Amino acid sequence: MSEWQILRVEETDSTNTALKRMASDGAPDGTVLIADRQHGGHGRMGRAFYSPQGGLYMSVLLRRPLGEGISPLWTVAAAVAAAEGCEGLCGRTVGIKWVNDLFLDGRKVCGILAEGVTVGDTACIVVGFGVNITPPADGFAAEIADVAGALCETAPPAARDRLAADILARFAAYTADLSARTFLEGYRSRSILNGQTVTFYERGEAHTARVCGVDDNGGLIVDEAGVCRVLTAGEVTTHRET
Repeated sequence: MSEWQILRVEETDSTNTALKRMASDGAPDGTVLIADRQHGGHGRMGRAFYSPQGGLYMSVLLRRPLGEGISPLWTVAAAVAAAEGCEGLCGRTVGIKWVNDLFLDGRKVCGILAEGVTVGDTACIVVGFGVNITPPADGFAAEIADVAGALCETAPPAARDRLAADILARFAAYTADLSARTFLEGYRSRSILNGQTVTFYERGEAHTARVCGVDDNGGLIVDEAGVCRVLTAGEVTTHRET
């Protein structure tokens, strides 16, 4: 992507949802939507994403030939771009929890969501970034207060604009040739699950395994009772979270 076309709004339901609507109405490749706040922000599995004033809520639109689909590598590239951007703002190392959450000091500071919609003869990929730059003035909502965190106690000057520009520049560079996987080592080095025992579910059945790493396609490599396998979708929970 050589040039982003950035649109800003005070409020929307969800930047991902709004940008998918815009894609259906003909929004071009490289459209970026940034909102001051969301009243219907969501993450994976439709979970609500608390989006008060002061965070960065941004989605980008990528148009690709029909049939290309959404590779998990889009989320992996987005996670590294966001982690590096966040580190540049707060000056500390940010960890990545497979597949799409960023953590700082054991608390979630960013969620990433890649979604797709077919429009005519193109596959539209919408990648959303939700970053807690500072804690909300009235604190995080009770249901997430134990896990949510922020990058900074006090935001540096122009923090949101700086962070958005940094993430966009890095994401464009990493996805110029997605198959080169230039972001993969950055993802692996920040993984907070390596060596952890995790639980995941398949067809309603709980499985326990030890995380061994991340494969070349962004899948989570786990050892389940001596059998090595790769998780390509879903969610894992560490035992300290249960």
